[in-house]
Amino acid sequence: IGQFTELWTGEKYGIAYEDFEKEFKAAEAKYARLNIRINSVGGSVHVGNAMYNLMAATKKEIHTYIDGVAYSMSAVLAQVAPKGNRHAATNALYMLHAASTYSYDAMNASSMRECADMMDKYDQSLASSLADNLGLTKDEIIAKYFDGKDHFFTADEMLAEGLIDTI
Repeated sequence: IGQFTELWTGEKYGIAYEDFEKEFKAAEAKYARLNIRINSVGGSVHVGNAMYNLMAATKKEIHTYIDGVAYSMSAVLAQVAPKGNRHAATNALYMLHAASTYSYDAMNASSMRECADMMDKYDQSLASSLADNLGLTKDEIIAKYFDGKDHFFTADEMLAEGLIDTI
């Protein structure tokens, strides 16, 4: 989620928001039902939030399918479909965790505190995307899933947790 450049080879991977928006709007104009197929280890919260909001604004019927893995930001995107329209393959995996960052810059204690405060704001933003479908408050989501640990789920566990509706 997001387009990145591999540092050593210069190879680009991922999808830029502009490309996703163009493809989504083309599909939205053509089809009554939109099936979002997910197999992603996640990516940028900035790009992911924009993708989520674009999909959430559609007037079309939307379904999400976890075909392989939905980790991190892509796990949040899987929740864009309304209850009843979230699906996962039998062997799919799902992972939620608090927002994280990678820094190539030297950081002092002050800049690290500032970064931690920003990560808390990201968690609030992501929790607001999950709250309606999961029937939990933002604080409950943060306490349960954004506690500094990676929370992995099998398809059966996703169903039991209310993260999907159909295997």
